[in-house]
Amino acid sequence: MATMTLDEAIKHAEEVMVENLEKTKGRNASDPIAINCFECADNHRQLAEWLKELKQLKEQTRWIPVSERLPEDRREVLITAYWHETYQVMMAQYYGDGWWWCVPFNNCGEHMQRLKPKAWMPLPKIYNGGGKTGKWINGDCEGGNCSICGKYYAFYPESGDFNYCPNCGAKMQEVEE
Repeated sequence: MATMTLDEAIKHAEEVMVENLEKTKGRNASDPIAINCFECADNHRQLAEWLKELKQLKEQTRWIPVSERLPEDRREVLITAYWHETYQVMMAQYYGDGWWWCVPFNNCGEHMQRLKPKAWMPLPKIYNGGGKTGKWINGDCEGGNCSICGKYYAFYPESGDFNYCPNCGAKMQEVEE
């Protein structure tokens, strides 16, 4: 038996849904066969929706070769790059000149490095701390303290990365002087 691709599984679930709905035509809604076919069609509709969500999640979390495409300029992403005699995963920013600036996760006091990675992927969405909202307090153009957890965070307005506190995940509304 051949293994189905995700696209084939979605198509199959949708086809079974349609087939079962066809079987209900001309039947009384209280007919046991019609009830069974409606239930089967609904189950396959739900299955197709879940498979489409899975396909979308797989796409969002796949490594993208730099030969295929590059991220937006100055957007923070995860990269796979050669560092200290092995390939590692690091967070980095692409600067549009063919080079990426990053700080290795095992920083150990090392400074930002300029690397050429093999692949990248977008960062996952930040956890929103259960829906908390806060403000940057004692803020200036270079950073501020989170009104929820109190931690200081350096941010740069042009990067767009100051909408959430990286420590507690609270969504930030504004900067308070």
